[in-house]
Amino acid sequence: MNWEVLQIQDAKEKMKLNKAQVKPILEKTFPDYKGRKYSIEFVPTVTFYDTNWGGGTRNVYRFVRSDGAVGCMNIPAPWINVIEGRTVDIPVDVLVVKHAVFCGQDLGITIYANPVHMPKWLPEGGKLNVPEDELDGSDWYGERGSRMVHSGRSG
Repeated sequence: MNWEVLQIQDAKEKMKLNKAQVKPILEKTFPDYKGRKYSIEFVPTVTFYDTNWGGGTRNVYRFVRSDGAVGCMNIPAPWINVIEGRTVDIPVDVLVVKHAVFCGQDLGITIYANPVHMPKWLPEGGKLNVPEDELDGSDWYGERGSRMVHSGRSG
């Protein structure tokens, strides 16, 4: 494994997004979301926490696979919840999408993506770069929103 790959895998970058950038993902995962807070975080793992309501706080997690399949977690009662606190690896072909509410306040949508996707989104200046071909639905989001995860092609 070379040093550059190691740095990308260990990186944790969180960047703000706008509604146009997340629209295809929101339509699949949280179609009724009306908030304005969106971000993407490139991490190799995600820890599920606050999966049950408690004190006005809860996180809801949904998943989008590269073939467009969408999944959600059926959260059991708090006293038998084996999901709470669990850390899992994020596969290259999956996005984890979290809607967070803290003490009754909307904290927005966070998309967790495997760090291998980060180089395509970061130019030399370090600001989020979403290539036009990825916003029009032809690459990351796929044809007409049917494919949700970047295909991994270089360019």
